[in-house]
Amino acid sequence: MEQTNKVPFFKLLIARGVNYAFWLLILTLIEDQTSLYLSSVLLWALAPIMMVVFGTLCARYLKTTLGFKLLRIELEPPVDWKSAFLAALPWTKPDNLRLKDSIPLWRYGVALLIGASALFLQFNDPVYGFSSKSSMNNTSWIQYTHDEKGFSVYFPDEPNEVEKPLTPTGDSGLNYTEMSAKEKKKTYSLSYLKMPKKWGLAGDNTILKVSLDLIVKNTAGAVLVERKMTDYQGHKAIDYTLMSNGKEISGRLLIHQNILYKLNIESPKGSSNKEAKEAFLASFSIK
Repeated sequence: MEQTNKVPFFKLLIARGVNYAFWLLILTLIEDQTSLYLSSVLLWALAPIMMVVFGTLCARYLKTTLGFKLLRIELEPPVDWKSAFLAALPWTKPDNLRLKDSIPLWRYGVALLIGASALFLQFNDPVYGFSSKSSMNNTSWIQYTHDEKGFSVYFPDEPNEVEKPLTPTGDSGLNYTEMSAKEKKKTYSLSYLKMPKKWGLAGDNTILKVSLDLIVKNTAGAVLVERKMTDYQGHKAIDYTLMSNGKEISGRLLIHQNILYKLNIESPKGSSNKEAKEAFLASFSIK
């Protein structure tokens, strides 16, 4: 029979950190893969609530939680609702917690992996694309630089610049600027919108997802085929692909400070060129 000892507080913190990281990881994955709109602040606030609610249920019925199981922490019976709730709280140290001897090192490694994974999804999404310099070598594309807004992008020809209402009806009272150029049957465009300050309260992820929904809603016959949250040159972004009336529309939305940018490539269905698309997206640079 294994001996049990009182749980050192630092090991209890590690176990609860695993519980918190696990729910932050789950919520982040749900937010990324569904149409739920959860700002980063809301994600960090929901994780401890989920941790306490589900931790109480697990402690009550299973006599353990993920973090406790990993760190070999046990709840001594009887476990009623009060003791289960106290065990699930982040800051308490109930008297009925006991630690089994000999925690293998690999268990700490798993705990570290769970925590690192949660932080990785929050802050270190991979950067897709490649530099505009390499992607535009040996082509006739020209660089368009906007000195006032501080960005540059390559187009196959001198772009046309127009101002359009954010919604077809114009009832939002907001306009965006669009620059576009054509190459054969493909249209490449860059749009940018100065966002109202109150939008910033929603968080970048929410703004990007709502903006994409608005694009789908206001594009005739549009069906969302693919959506992927990512980063680009350190900026929050979302890549997407739509199908609309025989056309394929691919693009990227990204946010820098209070400016929302949209890069878009429209081509007949089945004629899209992956290399050209990636080159256009990667040619965008904020100075």
